[in-house]
Order: sequence, then C-alpha cells, then structure tokens
Amino acid sequence: MGTRVSEVASFRILDAFVDKGGTFIDTARAYAVWVPGGEGASETLVGKWLHSRRHGDRVVVATKGGHPAWSSIETPRLSRDEIRQDCLASRSALKIATLPLYWLHRDDPLRPLEDIFSTMEDLRHRGYIRHYGFSNWSTERMRAAMSYAACHGLTGFVANQPMWSYAEVNPAGIPDATSYAMDADMAAFHREWNLPVVPYSAQAKGFFNKVAKAGFQGLDADLRAAYDNPLNRSRFDKLTRFARESGHNLAALALAWLVCQPDLRVIPVIWSADIAHLDEALQAGDLVLGREAVRSLA
Repeated sequence: MGTRVSEVASFRILDAFVDKGGTFIDTARAYAVWVPGGEGASETLVGKWLHSRRHGDRVVVATKGGHPAWSSIETPRLSRDEIRQDCLASRSALKIATLPLYWLHRDDPLRPLEDIFSTMEDLRHRGYIRHYGFSNWSTERMRAAMSYAACHGLTGFVANQPMWSYAEVNPAGIPDATSYAMDADMAAFHREWNLPVVPYSAQAKGFFNKVAKAGFQGLDADLRAAYDNPLNRSRFDKLTRFARESGHNLAALALAWLVCQPDLRVIPVIWSADIAHLDEALQAGDLVLGREAVRSLA
C-alpha cells in the first residue's frame, strides 16, 4: 500500500477490513524502501486513511523501525539516534502521537541489551510508544532480552513478529540473513514465556492457492525457491483434502492452522490486494481447528 496499490484501492481494502471487524493494522517505516523514494509510503497512506476515516480510537496500529539500509541489509541500525529518528518519522507519517506497538524491525546482536532497553524505555516514558516488540530476532537473543526485562522489573518486549506460515520456507528462500523464521526452538520459547506470535508472510504469498490454480510447475521462480519442497507438497495434498471435506477455502484453513496452534497465541498478519481475497482470508476467524486437526495437517 502506498506504492504498487493505489490510494483508492488501498482505502477500499482498509474500509472493508474495518467494516468486517478488523481492528489491528501492521506496517513499517521500511515499507517500501525497495522502491526509490518509497520509505514510509505505507505509513503515510495508513496515516492518511486513519485521519480521513477518524479511526484513531478504533484501530490499533503497529509499525516497525530500526531496519537496515536496503543497500546494506546486514549493517544494523539500532543506535539510540537511529531508533528515535525512525520512531519520530513514523509518528508524523501515521499522525499518531503515541504508537500503540513499535517493533524493532531487526536486531543488532553486538549491541548490549542494556543499551536497547534504555532507548525503548525512554521512548515509552516520553509517550512516543506504548509497547514494543521483536521482529526478526534470533531465539537466543529474545530469550536473553526476556530474562533481562524480568530481572530488571521491566514489561519489556510484548510480542514477536517472525516469518511463519503453514508453508515451510526453504532456508535458501529466506530473503536475507537478518530474517528469522519460526522453528521448533522458537515455538518452545514462545510457550515458555507465553509470548504472542504475530507472523508476517502468514499467507506464504498465496503459495497454496497459486499451486491449486497453476500447479507447482506454474509457480514463478521466486515462489518456487521460497516454498517448493517435499513437506509443502505433502501439506498441499492434506490441505486440499481437508478443504474438500470441510467446505472451507485453502487460504482460510492455512491461516486457521496458525491461529489454532496448541498453547500459542498467534495473530497472523494478512495482506490482500482485493476484497475477494480479503474475504477468503477473514473466514479463518470463524474456524476452530482442534488439536487433532492441527496435528493431522502438520
């Protein structure tokens, strides 16, 4: 939103989302840094929509800062000045005085946690943010951060946003070495700390729907590189069989598998470029899969 999708179309999708009960929108300062002049484009559009629709008290907006420069993705940007600069720019673009949830878009493993907590707590005490969360942090660093907060009497990080979907991502298909996908150790960490998961790429870029329409050979090269593997071929068969038996669509079932994970609080981030696809995804909100169904689809 803000670049490839027009303002008119974006407003229409956001209006439909709220009309159907949606209350949580996720964006980032880095969207869409991959387009010349695109940094902050998504935030600016969402801010304009919020202001025009007067949804400030109805919708919770999360945004992210501290993303590396696109030209140097492995060079961290988590100094106090860099985080503060991004935070202030996000507040201005979104037209929100206190950002409800502020993710650190990447980690800097060499920066002491004490330094990061000092910066985030300063932003919180100034009223610039209400809560803060992880995005693309290693499990090891998240465990250390949660322990640090507990030892120092801090609320600390309230959620984590990793890459995760029903489709298992190929390690070589992960965009860069600073991105982290859900694995067994990370899931155990979330259960240990009862920390909510807010996965991005929760729809795997429409992988299963696209396979249903065009077959595995009909996928574009990037999607095949990211998700074509024996496990996902098996999961496609399971999902299509479950869809036939239950009458639900593939997209909703794949999202419901995330939401209904045992002992995990999962809030998937979804994206749809049109209302029909949005409607398909939102059907997951009415689906409750039991433990056996979740296990059988794994």
